[in-house]
Amino acid sequence: MHRALVAIAALSALAATGCIGIPFAIPPTRLEVGTGFREVEGHVGRPLAAKVVPQPGAAVEVATSAARVDHPLVVAVGVHPLGFGRELLGRRADVGVGYVYQGGSLATIHGAYLEGQGVLVRGWLTPESVGRFGVRTQLRLLGEETTPLLGRGGSVGVFAEVAEFTSGTFGRVDAKGGVFGGHVGEAAIGIALDAAYAQIDRAEVRTLTGGLTLRLPILGGFAFAWFWSAAQK
Repeated sequence: MHRALVAIAALSALAATGCIGIPFAIPPTRLEVGTGFREVEGHVGRPLAAKVVPQPGAAVEVATSAARVDHPLVVAVGVHPLGFGRELLGRRADVGVGYVYQGGSLATIHGAYLEGQGVLVRGWLTPESVGRFGVRTQLRLLGEETTPLLGRGGSVGVFAEVAEFTSGTFGRVDAKGGVFGGHVGEAAIGIALDAAYAQIDRAEVRTLTGGLTLRLPILGGFAFAWFWSAAQK
């Protein structure tokens, strides 16, 4: 109740004195970072070497498309809208859409994904927190920085996470400005292991990666600076 009164007082002050401000909102989001093994077979973004007719006594350099291996950094961020409500904490399925990035010595691959999840095992830890183990799969539309061509791919994997429903408000106001707002939804931490395949240009890419996952609740609010504070700058 006290925080609500602070927010109302801040809004009244904004209306009376004026400010420069911007509202902000973040949907239910999942962040992921990890690494693993990646095999790249073929060529991306550059043509295969033309056939060379050797001259007598001359050394010949032969291009190869043999598979090579690196250890990419994998980063993904996506919107998972079913994480907004307390009543959905025990759900058996989830969906999401987002962006995935793979950066390594052999290729830099990135693009969009569409994901579906199924929870195989679920256990309540408290009335507002739950542990989950399940499977997930993604369809991906991918590109590589050295070619204008788009490729396609997909992945299948397993995940485990602990999720909790959370809600609250925040606010801070001083002589320069302030910020206030609130959050509601699911917060979670977990791990995931995925096997993926992609075909881009003349290359085939296979990965086996693991990583840490974080789910963030809906976050929204308003940040502002007083007119006189902005004018002094």
